Amino acid sequence: FLFACLHGFSSGNVRLEADFLPTLLRANNGDMKELIARIHGAGDGSVAAIAHRIKGAARIVRATRVVHACEALELAASLGHAEESAKALSALESAMEEFNAAISKHLQDGGSLAH
Repeated sequence: FLFACLHGFSSGNVRLEADFLPTLLRANNGDMKELIARIHGAGDGSVAAIAHRIKGAARIVRATRVVHACEALELAASLGHAEESAKALSALESAMEEFNAAISKHLQDGGSLAH
């Protein structure tokens, strides 16, 4: 993960940078809960949409493992492949645990994004 990428994303707005990671962490947790709840749903496209949303945020900090897992889940869900969706969700859960742990550690260490 490259948290320094946020500097370009925020156009140097230090306050936005400081607020982004806690917001991202909360969103990640909420999105994963929603995905897990919907994975066995009626296939209304919401799983692919949530995975797409997660992927967008992960791209900002180049969380490539999360991005790839989201892409696999988006594809499997959009094709209605339940078994592949379950496998992709499992991979995404693992990637998100690692990603969220890195965010938490960065925040606990007082990681500044300001340059």
